[in-house]
Amino acid sequence: MKQVEAVKKYRLSQSTIATFLKKRAQIEEAVNSNEINPQRKRLKVTINENIDAALDSILINIQNKEEEPFKAENVKEACDNIARRWWQVTEKTIRNCWKKADLCFMEDKQTDNDENSKNGFVSDAEECVLSLQKSLTQLEEKSGKMSEIKLEEYLTANDELVAFSGVTEYSV
Repeated sequence: MKQVEAVKKYRLSQSTIATFLKKRAQIEEAVNSNEINPQRKRLKVTINENIDAALDSILINIQNKEEEPFKAENVKEACDNIARRWWQVTEKTIRNCWKKADLCFMEDKQTDNDENSKNGFVSDAEECVLSLQKSLTQLEEKSGKMSEIKLEEYLTANDELVAFSGVTEYSV
C-alpha cells in the first residue's frame, strides 16, 4: 500500500504515516513487549441519554456540513444573547439566588414579624433590608472592623447616577 492510499484510507496526515513508517521497528517492538496494550478498553457510557442524543445530533450535522462546529460569535451577537437571557430572569430567580447566597435570608421571619407587628405588615423589601442590616452587623462583629458606610448609604449609592439621558433639542 502506498502512503497516499494509507492517507485516504485511514484519514491521517501524510506526515503521520511517514512517521509510522520511519519508526515501524520501534512501534512493533513496543507492541510485542507489551509496553503498548493494543486492545482497546471499553469507553465510558454517559448516564444522561439527552447528552448522547445531542452529541450524536451535533456530530451528524457537522459531518453533513449543516452547521459549523465552532462558530465564533461577534460582540453584537454575544450582547444579544446576554440580553435575551437576562429578560428570561424572573424576580423569583433573583430572590432565590440571594437566599442561596445567604445575603437576604428569611430564617428569622417570624421574630421579625413579631417585633414589627406593631407597625403592621412588613414587605419583602423591608425584610431584605433588615436581614442585610443583620448580616452587615454580624460581618462587622466577626471581622472586628467597623464599616464607615451606613446601610442607607450603601443601598442608595447608585440612585443619583445617570445611566442614560435622552438627547434634548437644546443639546443638539
